[in-house]
Amino acid sequence: MIRLLKSGIYRLFYSINQFAHFDYRTGQKLFDYRKPLSPLFMPLPAHSEKFPPANPTQNATSRTFIPSGAATPLPAFGSSYDSSPAWDPSSRTPALPLENDTSIVDDGQDLALSSDNPTHPLLDSRLVGVRLKVVVNGGDYNDKEVVAFIDSLDGRPYISHENYHVVRRLAPEWVSLKHPSPTRDNGLLVVVKGQHCGKYVRRVHHRYDNMGPVIISAVVNRSDGLPDVLAGEVLDLSPDFLCLCPEAAALRKQNDIVMRSSREQARKEHARQRVKK
Repeated sequence: MIRLLKSGIYRLFYSINQFAHFDYRTGQKLFDYRKPLSPLFMPLPAHSEKFPPANPTQNATSRTFIPSGAATPLPAFGSSYDSSPAWDPSSRTPALPLENDTSIVDDGQDLALSSDNPTHPLLDSRLVGVRLKVVVNGGDYNDKEVVAFIDSLDGRPYISHENYHVVRRLAPEWVSLKHPSPTRDNGLLVVVKGQHCGKYVRRVHHRYDNMGPVIISAVVNRSDGLPDVLAGEVLDLSPDFLCLCPEAAALRKQNDIVMRSSREQARKEHARQRVKK
């Protein structure tokens, strides 16, 4: 007996328990089917040879997952990632080595002298880790203002700039410091020359003498992500002894509050001095 199916395939019955399927268009035989005679027959799943049944005594929690080489594992909870404070752009940058995905490009800076007599004020070991604002003119830079940092390799300081995970060591002759204005720059400053080199300060007020403007500066102690603490030391410094440092806007506002009382007292004292004259 022949029966036509809806799919264009017809079934040819040999008997009640045996039949075959044929393609209606080509007449090609597709497969035979014979009903099992034994009621105990149970077909074996096709995938059973590839995936044997799990061992019921195996503890699922004991299995270890190993990610592929292209995957990046997530940090474990409770690690340093969870408790790390927000990045402070004015914080000191650790010296090399850097992260694995950070490359270093040397732009010809092959000399770094000791702090006794450096040819460039930033090539001073007391400034290692300090981030500061500079203007770079040379190589791929054309009077470009960047945030540089001083790193150290084998005890020798270098002037470096990082951009998109590429650290470029800058030739000293390309680099000019961003000095503060004696009348209006109240942000974070760092001393780059003299016996106080490496100290962080903030402007309190200014005055003028025969040599030019002098910035009255309060020395501060810094902690990453926290407001400054006044160290109780005041320095009178020429602007060329100081360099501007980057600082997060929120932290800048908090430190303005720290300095408010000192600046107010300095303004009052300056006003009294003018009245006496």
